Amino acid sequence: MIPESTEIERVLMKKLQDTVGALVLAHVLLLGFDHLAHQRVDVSFALMQNVVFLSFLTASPLVAASLLWTRFRRAGAILFLSTMGVAFAFNVYHRYLMTHPSIHAPDFAVYWESIFYVTSGLILVTEVLGCWVGVKLVQAVEKPSDSPAPNA
Repeated sequence: MIPESTEIERVLMKKLQDTVGALVLAHVLLLGFDHLAHQRVDVSFALMQNVVFLSFLTASPLVAASLLWTRFRRAGAILFLSTMGVAFAFNVYHRYLMTHPSIHAPDFAVYWESIFYVTSGLILVTEVLGCWVGVKLVQAVEKPSDSPAPNA
């Protein structure tokens, strides 16, 4: 028979995995719409911004989420939390603190301008939620097991 605390931990982990999957899916879709809006108004990224966009903002959350269903759950949790934290810092800086042509371009189509503002806000929401869930996830995988350690 499975002890009750182990069953509760298993259910909690499953909920956290599902939540991470939903957040990553939403985050990647929003980034895709935002990237499309950049292309529509001909605002290109610098090479380093493309590297950050493709690696940290897009690929890393996908890798982290996939690791959560393997024996590398701890690495996935840490990668997810770090990725969402880096993504949040990158986006706050590039969207709100730095003067950026995508914010100040005079000839936006109203539709694409609204896409920028909506995706910017929603991307930050997914990143803040991702950081919060990431902390919960790291705490869940770091929780010491009640079972005794094997003798070495």
